[in-house]
Amino acid sequence: MTLGKRIFYLRKIKKFTQFELARKVGIDFTYISKIENDKIVKGKGPSSEVLKKIATILSDSNSYEQLYEELMLLAEKVPDTYQKVILENKDVFLRSYKKGGKSLFAIIKTEVDKRNST
Repeated sequence: MTLGKRIFYLRKIKKFTQFELARKVGIDFTYISKIENDKIVKGKGPSSEVLKKIATILSDSNSYEQLYEELMLLAEKVPDTYQKVILENKDVFLRSYKKGGKSLFAIIKTEVDKRNST
């Protein structure tokens, strides 16, 4: 599923128009249209702040954090919570390189490659 399709689906569940969602987020409705139609160039997509607002508006009650992380990953961005954990534990990541072992990123990539090959 793409970021655009996910936002479109959630917006329809909440019965918001693109204009209503855009107004609540504080952006132009044409930008919502571009996102939903996957017309945003990779790397030029919505900022983490915009995605956080969208998640807050479209999520059920107080479960916005999980939706925010999902939208960030669909936008091919690293969620703030992941960045925080990595930076707070950078010694763990650095030790994995110094020991010559596999980095966490290599382990994750191996797992993803396994899932994609099945």
